[in-house]
Amino acid sequence: MKKPSCVTIGTRDYKIMFTETVSDYGQYSDGKIYIDKSYDHGIQAETLKHEIIHAIWAHYALPDKIDEETAASLLSQLEWEVYKNNQEVFEFVWSNE
Repeated sequence: MKKPSCVTIGTRDYKIMFTETVSDYGQYSDGKIYIDKSYDHGIQAETLKHEIIHAIWAHYALPDKIDEETAASLLSQLEWEVYKNNQEVFEFVWSNE
C-alpha cells in the first residue's frame, strides 16, 4: 500500500511526512502532519486519522468547548468531506496492510 503524501482539508494541503522519532505529530500552521514510520501500519493509520481530526479542528477554527452532539455532527460532515476528496488517504487508513 502506497503511503499518502498529502491530504487536502478545505482549501489547504497538509503534507504527510513519514519520519523517524516524532515528538509533535501536527504542525498545522506549517501545513505538516508527521507519522512515525517505525510504527506498524495499524498505528500509522490510527495516528494519521487522529491528526487529520486535529487538522480539521484547526482549519475550520472549531471552538474548544462544544457539546458532544455538535462535535459528532461537525466532525462526521467534515471528516466525510476530507475522505471523499482524498481517496488515497482513505484507502491507507482503512487498508489492512
